[in-house]
Amino acid sequence: MNDHDNTKGKEVCADFWNVDFDILDSLEYIEASIKIAIQKCGATLVGTIDKKFRPSGVTLLGLLEESHIGIHTYPSKGFAAISCYVCGTADPDIAIDYLTEAFKPKEVLRQTLIRGVR
Repeated sequence: MNDHDNTKGKEVCADFWNVDFDILDSLEYIEASIKIAIQKCGATLVGTIDKKFRPSGVTLLGLLEESHIGIHTYPSKGFAAISCYVCGTADPDIAIDYLTEAFKPKEVLRQTLIRGVR
């Protein structure tokens, strides 16, 4: 076993642009979508914390046994910033792929980071 076997993780970040206002402003829709994304990617949800902003916007963070997933929405801009970081066998690409289907952005900017290795 090398030094990185216990620290290696993968983080996928996505910026969603031109998303429907009502999707980005619905805490219920976002929470349901995140839970499905977590299940599909093979991660285990420990709990969530969320904040519904006025006049609009949502932040939701999911604590995973494998790390975390988070979303911050800006409905008036049609924008969502999403991050999914996991270790082990869970696959953050699957979570982001599902969220892309659920949110239907017209544009996606996506970055992948391999974390915990030198």
